[in-house]
Amino acid sequence: MAPRSGCLMLVVPRCAECWHGISINALAFAGSLFVRDREQLELIRRTGPLSVLQAVAGSGGAAA
Repeated sequence: MAPRSGCLMLVVPRCAECWHGISINALAFAGSLFVRDREQLELIRRTGPLSVLQAVAGSGGAAA
């Protein structure tokens, strides 16, 4: 069966499961970062969500 037009799958290799104690899973790469408390939220805000994703994606991530 041929793939439908417009169907995409993103594969992101990770070198780490967590960043500063925050789990960064597949949903994070879809735009949903889940935190346990305000301190973790502020850490992500200060660092920037894309920087967090780049950190766990390792050398396979986007260039800075």
